[in-house]
Amino acid sequence: MVVRSGRRWMRWVNALGVASVLSGAALAQDDGALVGVPFADTKQRIDALDRSAGWHEPTWIVKQPNTWFVDAGVLRRAAGTNDGMAALALQTAETLGDVEVHCFWSRDGRRAERAVMRIEGPTVTLIDGLKPVFHGTLSDPGFAQARSLPAFAHWSLPSLTNGQRLGLLSGGEPTWLHGVAIRSLDGPVIAMTDDPIDGEAWRALGDAIYTIEGDVLRGVVGGGAQSFLTTHQRYGDFILDVDVRLDDAGNSGIQIRSTIRDDGRLFGPQIEIDPRTDRRWSGGFYDEGRRGWRQSLAANEAGRAAFDLAGWNRYRIECVGPRYRVWVNDVPTANVLDPLDLVGHIGFQVHSGNNTAVRWRRPRLRDLGEHTWRAMSADEWSVGGRLTVETRDPLLVLSASGEASASRERSLTAVTPAYDIGLHLRLRAPRGARIVTVAPGQGVGSVIARLTDGAAEVWRHADGHWVADLGAVLADGEFHDVHVLCIGDRRVVHVDGTVVHSLHGVADTAAPWALAIECPPSATVELEQVRLLARTR
Repeated sequence: MVVRSGRRWMRWVNALGVASVLSGAALAQDDGALVGVPFADTKQRIDALDRSAGWHEPTWIVKQPNTWFVDAGVLRRAAGTNDGMAALALQTAETLGDVEVHCFWSRDGRRAERAVMRIEGPTVTLIDGLKPVFHGTLSDPGFAQARSLPAFAHWSLPSLTNGQRLGLLSGGEPTWLHGVAIRSLDGPVIAMTDDPIDGEAWRALGDAIYTIEGDVLRGVVGGGAQSFLTTHQRYGDFILDVDVRLDDAGNSGIQIRSTIRDDGRLFGPQIEIDPRTDRRWSGGFYDEGRRGWRQSLAANEAGRAAFDLAGWNRYRIECVGPRYRVWVNDVPTANVLDPLDLVGHIGFQVHSGNNTAVRWRRPRLRDLGEHTWRAMSADEWSVGGRLTVETRDPLLVLSASGEASASRERSLTAVTPAYDIGLHLRLRAPRGARIVTVAPGQGVGSVIARLTDGAAEVWRHADGHWVADLGAVLADGEFHDVHVLCIGDRRVVHVDGTVVHSLHGVADTAAPWALAIECPPSATVELEQVRLLARTR
């Protein structure tokens, strides 16, 4: 089995701009557009798009002036007749191949709805909200009906299938668009040779039998041992698309960022392929050989119904930094923040037992680079006026003298803020030590909510800041490994590999945030290690 390189998939799209003027106002870059800031009066919270996953705003060229224009950072189309919807008003400056398009649309400028379009060769996928409404070719029954839905009626979809430009139509109903983002899907296909176990690209663990049937890899139980076919190469950030079909009732899975132990056993993140009709957790997140289930589908009814036990299933697995997202047949199944594995092997599992037979068809891998943990230097921190920082190799000791008029006066705060933050601390701290998200130039506001989740107390403040009081889990006099992840609308804290706090739907990341370590008054916090999550390529 070898990897055949295709065109480099990630063709960076320019930041939002326009080659001409629309109704007297140019489209300027809007940092909030990619993170889904809702329209005015919209109550619905919109998940942030991960910039590091290749999403960018397109550059538009004006074709029909005065049909689309900017209204408070939103593209707005006036009602038009233009022979139904025949004329292009805007089109992208760049010619596109395979592409994914994401936007939020509205017909009244108030409540925003999500729409996703994906074009891969002759295949078109349309997703309205979280519901897939079409997957097939332009000639398939149902395309015309799906194409006429309000979520897609303003796009010039057929032009994309010819490797042309994405276009917005000038005629039709009034429409508001926000957060238009695209990413290229051109990329290499993991190709199969006649013998998948050629010793160069792949390694077989266990006794299962792996064979090639056209563009399909088939795995069948051999002697009954837990088995994997894994890549020799290790991958960090990527998108993996693969079709899956079960031929028997045995369990299977797709390993990602996994590690091979000295005894030949594989452990690490696995995306489940589950044949059990009483459970149906296909697409769930499992930690093979280590911690077990990290996110099942027990509370995800739509996800449980997505997998077709008798047919082919489209798996999309997106790994960027510590964030894992999975879709089965375009239905979201897993969304996890986990800091343990940032790089590792990809593998296909034949579960132990006597009845596993599974097929994987045309795996497509798109490399998004890599994240790693790097040590933070002294000049990356700002020290509060009431805080003393002392170096006692290898420790960094924080001590706060007396009370302070503002929390930031006894905090160690990251100088350079970011939209997504990951922090790894090895520390010993007393009760009252806190992790705080802080906007640039601001302190911590008044508490408006105090939430309790497991052993860590969580506060949310009036100005959108978020605080995790870790004293309850750290005040035992021992050093602990703490991972703090603030990504998109999610805030997760791991202590020694266990999630002690998790919040979804917190402050939008329309502005960058920094992290602060707050020391209790008249106490000390000892830091043995401080590392920041950073992209390395």
